[in-house]
Amino acid sequence: MKFIEVETYAELSRLGADIIAEVVKNKSDAVLGLATGSSPVGIYKSLIEKNKAGLLDFSKVTSYNLDEYYPINRENRQSYYYFMREKLFSHININPDNTNIPNGETDNPDYSRITITLNGDDYAREQLIKQLTKLYNVKKVKLLEAT
Repeated sequence: MKFIEVETYAELSRLGADIIAEVVKNKSDAVLGLATGSSPVGIYKSLIEKNKAGLLDFSKVTSYNLDEYYPINRENRQSYYYFMREKLFSHININPDNTNIPNGETDNPDYSRITITLNGDDYAREQLIKQLTKLYNVKKVKLLEAT
């Protein structure tokens, strides 16, 4: 593991955005796991600047957020969906169909503690399961059809 020490939040934000930008430039269909809260806001601002300047293209990128409040409507200012739209997605050229945030309003009994909506192929699903298994005790993966 590599640790990089920086002096300021602005420097951290630029560095974080540079790392993400390098990933996207090297793999235009990169899959990104994104966080909410105040910590990544500076990174998101830097990514927006790079996109607006034509230096970074998100058109083929897929993103995932692993959590959402429940029960909550997506338009509620406290939802993670709203946060991501306001802080990043509405400012860059990412395809909305490629942004994946759990539904905070579902009544589906098959949804458990973590529900992830995946718009991708079998490879993307396999990679997501592989990474989740490293972080969580995945007991079962069930494919749900969109309703």
